[in-house]
Amino acid sequence: SVAALADDLRAHLADRPVRARREGLAYRASRFLVRHAVAASAVAAVALLAVALVGVSLWVAERESAQTRDIAGAREEARVLLVQLTELFESADPAAPQGEALASRRMLDAAVRRLEAQRSLDPETRAELLFAAGRVYRRLGAGAEAIPLLDEACLLHGGERAPPDPRLAEILVEVGASHALVGEPGIAVERLRRALEMERELFGDDHLRVAQVRFALADVYHETGAGDFEGELREAVRVFRSQSAEPTVEYAQALIALADVVAVRRELEDAMAMYEEARAIHTALFGPAHPYVASALNGIGMVGYHLGRKEEAVAALREAVAIYRRAYAEEVHPGIAPLLQNLGNVLSVEGLPGGVELIEEAVAVYHAQPFAKAVELGFCLTMLGAARRRGGDAGGAARA
Repeated sequence: SVAALADDLRAHLADRPVRARREGLAYRASRFLVRHAVAASAVAAVALLAVALVGVSLWVAERESAQTRDIAGAREEARVLLVQLTELFESADPAAPQGEALASRRMLDAAVRRLEAQRSLDPETRAELLFAAGRVYRRLGAGAEAIPLLDEACLLHGGERAPPDPRLAEILVEVGASHALVGEPGIAVERLRRALEMERELFGDDHLRVAQVRFALADVYHETGAGDFEGELREAVRVFRSQSAEPTVEYAQALIALADVVAVRRELEDAMAMYEEARAIHTALFGPAHPYVASALNGIGMVGYHLGRKEEAVAALREAVAIYRRAYAEEVHPGIAPLLQNLGNVLSVEGLPGGVELIEEAVAVYHAQPFAKAVELGFCLTMLGAARRRGGDAGGAARA
């Protein structure tokens, strides 16, 4: 009708639904939105913003979750790496044959490559791993490889001038020992003195850690004459003896070093007691056929000879050489040189066969070392000259 048409025209002009077409939810909604365009736009903007915020929140949460997973994964790998390095340190024997040392070295090199690939480690964990790797390198005799790792670990702990800290002191001991290995005694003494200062402040004078640093420092003093070698050594032995619940390698080695000093002063019975104690400790720790036992036997043989126990002395010196030959059947270890030299000299003085040949072998071992110590080599050559003279070889004696 005309009236219905008029109503639809008015509805259309007012943006309302018209009756002439079929109504539906979508159509009625579209008319509503047209009538309330401003309000609808605001509502839509709010809705879109809410959707965007939800999306951003989900993205941030996923990213944080991924970072958390990465950190957790890095920590787990660091834990595994630390266990591996600790096991390597405990199994790394400085007296092991070259083949075993090379196998340990390959494993260590691989572990350090994994460490360098880690970029998400916190400084404390990284310092712990650097220290662990550095001390294994040092124990294997690779001072040059140990130093940069230990230096970085030291810096992560604040550097050598930082306040006393137990871990920093341990790092400084390893740094000092590593510099001693590569022929830099000045830096070695500086780092070890700082470590000793820290350890004494933290633990007092009668702590095993203090004794260990004193022993390391005494070793460098012995090589350089830069300090009171015997005083540090005696103090280390005193603390080891009073504090050790069970005898340690360090205590036995310190006993041998002090016995060497005492023997030179001809305090032979005291020296013999120390060598015997060291031998018993090394035998208990490693068995009777370890090169450390040979070091003690060498002292027992030389002191026994000067005490007049000649047969026992020769037997001890022969056993020391035999231990080294068995332990290093496939290679020549530099540690055998003084043993060959001492046995050869005793045999020569006593007029027994084989003395000259053993001292000649010792000279060859000294010559084969890349950094042969001139004093030790010169002393061995002097012994060789004397042995050749006793055997009637004046020309060979003069050449030596």
